[in-house]
Amino acid sequence: MTLIVEDFYGAITRLAEELAAEEPAKRAARSLPEARALTLSIDFDRTFSADPQLWGEFARTAVADGNTVVMVSRREDTPEDRQTVTDTLGDYADAFSQVLLVGDRLKDEAAKEAGIEVDVWVDDSPQFIRSEPAPE
Repeated sequence: MTLIVEDFYGAITRLAEELAAEEPAKRAARSLPEARALTLSIDFDRTFSADPQLWGEFARTAVADGNTVVMVSRREDTPEDRQTVTDTLGDYADAFSQVLLVGDRLKDEAAKEAGIEVDVWVDDSPQFIRSEPAPE
């Protein structure tokens, strides 16, 4: 399992670096006309907090490409937890349209209740996203 996570981490790091270095005109030229904007969710603990610069730049690039990025975390929505998340987001807070702290609830259900349909989840604990497997 660790090998897969390390491979994924290395791949996403390289992708984020390449996208961040890419000129806007080149980025627009490779965009497919039929592509639609996505809503991406990035988890906080052991995901965003593991490398804020990586995920912050990834979020900014995704937003620049016309996507929406949210954060859905199983932290409790307390003033202390909200402050910890806000402090860690730092200058990257503007890349996240919403930050949901959902406690023990399933993330997908909480996001839908907030009016958010997530297309792509970036999360180290996928068992907390939904109770059934994702549709094919």
